Amino acid sequence: MRDYARAVQVLASDGPEAAEQVLVEAWDNEHRLRRPIQQISVLGRPETDYNDLFFRRSRLLTKAFEHHRAGAYEASIPILLAQIEGLVADVTGGKLFFSGRDDRKADVVDERTIATLNESLPVVRDLYSAGMDYTASEGSLSRHATLHGRELGYDTRINSVKAFVLLQALVEWAQPLVRTEVDKRQAAREAKWAGSDEVDEQGRRRDRREFVATKLALKSLWLSQTMSHRRYGHYRSDILPLVQQQFIKDGLPAEHGIEMDVGSDGQSWWAWRRTVSGWCLGIGAVGAPPSEWFYDGPLPPERGPDEEPAAWGGHVHAVLPNWPSG
Repeated sequence: MRDYARAVQVLASDGPEAAEQVLVEAWDNEHRLRRPIQQISVLGRPETDYNDLFFRRSRLLTKAFEHHRAGAYEASIPILLAQIEGLVADVTGGKLFFSGRDDRKADVVDERTIATLNESLPVVRDLYSAGMDYTASEGSLSRHATLHGRELGYDTRINSVKAFVLLQALVEWAQPLVRTEVDKRQAAREAKWAGSDEVDEQGRRRDRREFVATKLALKSLWLSQTMSHRRYGHYRSDILPLVQQQFIKDGLPAEHGIEMDVGSDGQSWWAWRRTVSGWCLGIGAVGAPPSEWFYDGPLPPERGPDEEPAAWGGHVHAVLPNWPSG
């Protein structure tokens, strides 16, 4: 927010071009430019097929980032504009961002965030959707003119940065839409496979009810135990009541059902939970962080990974069918 406050001050004293330059300098850094790309790469999780579309899109956006950092704005901008349109189409069933037609343009207004207020994205859309029926080198933002070869001066640093900023705003707008679609897909899958003992081609349970919430809660517990060991030199046996509110945020009921055991010397611990599907998932550690062991089975673990490592995948950080994704 300090950058925007400074830009407002510069706008009053030196005009819009100087204010824009302040924002360009603030935005043109690796963290800010990469952030929307990273966010897109994980959209749709844990629905693997759905996420795959976004992950593939993030690969192309990474190319845009690399071109931008190399100063090849003639390459970064077309990629960004194309992938922005594709992102919007994917989350709206084919509606478009760069369109002025009421029957084709996506509704990009969401009063929950500043970037998606009626005074924000719709105004930006009008700028990018403006037509250009002549050829010139004006450096305009018109997507039509850029991609149809009418704007010959589009390849500037400021236009490339603005395209990244637009991408970030549209990611913020798209995230709740994607979450709604994920919830719908999960509900449909759970209804279809409830009670089934079948597994998919990767060996993952078809009936994965409560898997996501259970794993989130167990990972929250693991993180708390890891922080405890790093601070005090041991794992805590009294930590469950301290993190149970986080379990609720992760999606578990107040009676979370997580069982935990800590070694007598405080140097190992393990926890597990039986999901509503009947399947048991567990997590634990042996020795100092970042030790992480997973459990994945039809019955609760009888002992922890320090005593029975074979039941916990055989080695630390083992990837089991229903851990860490799915």
